[in-house]
Amino acid sequence: MSRTAIVAVFAAVMTIVCISAGCDNAPRSMLEKGKAVKIVVVGPSRDDPDWPIVEACAKTALSTERNVAVEVRGPASASPVQQREILAALVDESVDVICLMPIDADAVRPELDRLARSGRGVVTIGRDVRDSARAAFVGPHEEDVGNKAGEAALAWLDEARRSVVIVGAVSPNGPRSVRYFAAKDRLRRGIAQILREIDTSASPWNAADQVRDEAAKYPRVACWLFLDEWPLVSDKVWKPLVPETSNVVVCGMSPRWFGRLKRREIHALIGYDLQQAVESGLQTAVHVARRDEFGQKGRDLPVEVFTMENIKTLERRRKLWEKGERAGPNIGLGL
Repeated sequence: MSRTAIVAVFAAVMTIVCISAGCDNAPRSMLEKGKAVKIVVVGPSRDDPDWPIVEACAKTALSTERNVAVEVRGPASASPVQQREILAALVDESVDVICLMPIDADAVRPELDRLARSGRGVVTIGRDVRDSARAAFVGPHEEDVGNKAGEAALAWLDEARRSVVIVGAVSPNGPRSVRYFAAKDRLRRGIAQILREIDTSASPWNAADQVRDEAAKYPRVACWLFLDEWPLVSDKVWKPLVPETSNVVVCGMSPRWFGRLKRREIHALIGYDLQQAVESGLQTAVHVARRDEFGQKGRDLPVEVFTMENIKTLERRRKLWEKGERAGPNIGLGL
C-alpha cells in the first residue's frame, strides 16, 4: 500500500474515532469546510451614525469568500427591546452565525444564550457580553479602554490642578468593573487626585442631570472622566455639562459628539477602528460557522484617543468606511 493510501486510511479511522467520542476538533472542521454559511449582522439602530459604516463593511468584508451570505439587520431606534426582538426571531430562521453589536450588553444576554443553545454561533463586536455563551468577541479589551481613558485624563492635569471625577458604572461588580478599575489604577499611578466617583449605572438616563448637579458643587475640577457615553446620550438640553474651565474625557467615539469636541466641551474621545472591528468580526464568524478552531477566540483591537489634533483624520476615515474603502489611523499623514 502506498504512503498516500496509508495516510488516507489513517485519517478516515481518526475521523470515525473522533466523531464516536464526541470530539469537535479538526476532522469535523474539515468535513464542514466547504459548507455554505449564512451570517446575520445585528447592528446598532438604523438611525445610528455608525449604521452606514456597518452596512458598507459587511458588504465588502467577505467579498472574496465563497458560499458565504451576509445580511445586516437593526432596530429602527436605539432600543434594547427592539434589538432583543430581532435576536429572538433569529432562533426560528436558517442562520449559522450572528454578529451582534449590543446596544445594551446585559439586556440581550438571554437572547444570546438562547441562540447559542439552538446551535447558532454568536460573535459580539465592539462591546462584549461577558459571562455569556457567545463564541467569540472582537473589539477593544475593557482593561485597555480604562487604561487609555485614565492616560487621556492625566494629559489634562498639572501640579496646580490634579482633581478628577469619575462618572459611570463605578461598582466593583458592575458590567464595566474592569474598565473602571483600569482607569482608576492608571490615574493613581499618575498625579491625579480622585475627588469623586459618581455611579450612574442604576439610572443612566439621568446621568446628565447627575453630572450637572455635581459640577455645581465642584466647579474647579480639572477633569471629568466619563466611563461611557450616558452623560451625553441622556442630555436633554444640549448645553455644556461642566464649567468651561474643566476638561472632559469620554469613553466613546460617536460622531454625535464631534461638535462638542470641536467646541471644546469635550477634550478627548476614546474609541477604536470600527471598520476593523466589523471586518474581523465577520471573518471570525466564518471560522465559528465552519468549526474552525483557528480564529474563534476573536481579536482584541487597539484603543485610540481622538482629540482636536486628529478628529479631522477620523472624519476622513469614517467617510471612506461608509464607502467600504479601507482607511487606517495613518490616512492623510503621508505614512
